[in-house]
Amino acid sequence: MNKGRRYSPEFRERAVRLLFEHEKEYESRWAATVSIASKIGCTPETLRSWVKRFEVDTGRRDGLTAEGRARLKALEKENKELRWANEILKTASAFFALAETAVGLFKTEVIRQRGPWKNVKDVEYATLAWVDWFNHRRLLEPIGDIPPVEKETEYYRQLEGSGMAA
Repeated sequence: MNKGRRYSPEFRERAVRLLFEHEKEYESRWAATVSIASKIGCTPETLRSWVKRFEVDTGRRDGLTAEGRARLKALEKENKELRWANEILKTASAFFALAETAVGLFKTEVIRQRGPWKNVKDVEYATLAWVDWFNHRRLLEPIGDIPPVEKETEYYRQLEGSGMAA
């Protein structure tokens, strides 16, 4: 028999109804299941699972109904999406905090100390000079009192040497 065979909901309902109608004619439910399954062309285990699902869905047996399973699956998916969104927000928050720190440093070191400014062009030149200093000449203690650009160059040189560079 084809393992990937799908049965229509109507077929499954009919098979379950047939089992309930003729169950008393057999010595046990399993005997009825085996007999009816062979007549309708499915395995006894398949029919048994349909009966079990029917009993859970109608409240005859404890368990999670099909509707409850679908709701649980949807909630698990939503939970996963919310956790992912939360991670994105945490990362963005850290990024913006870092950006805010850099902007505050820029304002303190350039805008307030070197002002008042005569025009926008003067502010732009001062900004360019500060960014150049920040990236190329500032000595950064956590990376060994070297400018960030030197550390970046060293990093990429190591990547090329180890064969990890693309």
